[in-house]
Amino acid sequence: MDRFDTVQDLAAPGGAWWHGSWTKLRDTPADHIVNQLNRHSVEWFRSGEVAQLRAWHEQIVLLREALTHVPMPGQWHVVFEFTPPRMRRRADVILLHPHGVVVLEFKVGATT
Repeated sequence: MDRFDTVQDLAAPGGAWWHGSWTKLRDTPADHIVNQLNRHSVEWFRSGEVAQLRAWHEQIVLLREALTHVPMPGQWHVVFEFTPPRMRRRADVILLHPHGVVVLEFKVGATT
């Protein structure tokens, strides 16, 4: 059995840096989400980089727009900066749906 068996387990220590329903993502000011992500970033890396803060903000904007166009957006759960069990790298964003999982790796501002 994996350490993360339910969505609620994502909030456990070592879990997601931010997670919530589509509605929570839509209704929470982007700056509040970015601030929470930054708090975790500082804990892990001892500094918050301006480029990363901008990237998270852009990810939030993109996800809000994209999820308005999917059927039944209320069934989606959004997870930022999460390391799945048995993996060594954090995923930028994981979208959870009753019928599947989508892992997203963003390259916001990349030139190549």
